[in-house]
Amino acid sequence: MISDTYRGASVARHSKTQKKYEDTYKKPLEEIIKASIDDLNRRIKDIINRLATKKKPYIASCPFYNTQNSLVYTLLLVTSHKKAFNLYKEKAWKVFSGHSSGKNLLKNKDQSAQAELFSRSELALTQQSDLECLGTEDITRFLIEKFKGQKNVKLDRIRAELEEHPIFPPNGYRKEVKKQIKELGYKIHQNSIDFVITEPRKQ
Repeated sequence: MISDTYRGASVARHSKTQKKYEDTYKKPLEEIIKASIDDLNRRIKDIINRLATKKKPYIASCPFYNTQNSLVYTLLLVTSHKKAFNLYKEKAWKVFSGHSSGKNLLKNKDQSAQAELFSRSELALTQQSDLECLGTEDITRFLIEKFKGQKNVKLDRIRAELEEHPIFPPNGYRKEVKKQIKELGYKIHQNSIDFVITEPRKQ
């Protein structure tokens, strides 16, 4: 619970409590108190990577927000198994209804008059990503940027790319992502995708 540290370290008076913070972050309490939440998050990941003896671990995090969209805690998974890593991502996105977290889930509910001019996926793809709450449009954007200009990109290759991604699940939301890719003008085949938009033939 990074937020607990962020609030609690500065007011910890008992030496036992102070030592718990120092043991967790492997730093003096003064440095922990001065650190930002992002610094503390990076510190935890660095410690995990240093402690990994056999091979680099898969690390996935799932942030939980309260109704005011304030971060309450982050549930962290560290594993050497890719299957567990991807199962964790699948479950997290399912819990948050097709997003990487519960933050701002109502942000795209009302598209107002803009929806008349653009499809839902086109509109979403023009908006700036909220890195703390990603959705299927962000998976679509990631795949287009990764494979743009390439033809006949096998679905297995796309899946393999998502399996290594720290946030995106490889299995869920395939229909939604394919639909968004198709709406943007890319050609979907049975087992592959052309990430090339061909110009319409002149009459």
